[in-house]
Amino acid sequence: MKYLLVIMLIIVITGCDSSTDLTNKENTITTESSTYESVENEKSNVEWTTYHNSRFGFSISYPGDWIAGEESDNGDGKQLYVGNPDIDIRVYGSHVFEGIEDSVSESMKYQSLKLDSGVKADMWVGYEDGMVLLELSWMSDDEIEYNYYVKVSKDFFDENEKTILRIAKSMKAI
Repeated sequence: MKYLLVIMLIIVITGCDSSTDLTNKENTITTESSTYESVENEKSNVEWTTYHNSRFGFSISYPGDWIAGEESDNGDGKQLYVGNPDIDIRVYGSHVFEGIEDSVSESMKYQSLKLDSGVKADMWVGYEDGMVLLELSWMSDDEIEYNYYVKVSKDFFDENEKTILRIAKSMKAI
């Protein structure tokens, strides 16, 4: 299944036309179990840092050698990688408001991802503005939405795909 996601990502990146209607739920790519069930750490000598968000009650781990930003002024989250304008990786929480729906680009492909905590999250991967875009979200019973957002160059994504997915899987409510 991982290879299918990679092939689809390549098709999206190269701009090939697809007749798949992503707004039709029957045509979305879903799996009951995670495609990335065992994401190995390719940087075994790097220690990981855990960010705890007290406002929305979640945590996420990321490589300790990444330069992360400070928590946002409103306390909803933080950037996990700063210093390169071609890399935008952030995590944040928000309250769910009825009647407001998030829209996802038609170029995005859907997949269910099982986090390390056992929670099933929605993950969308695609290509937008010349960059690889990955959006992951899930909602708690308390109507808090947890989000992991990645918009990076194709080169960065290719070099760090396992790390990006390991970070995603580490997200949990605390």
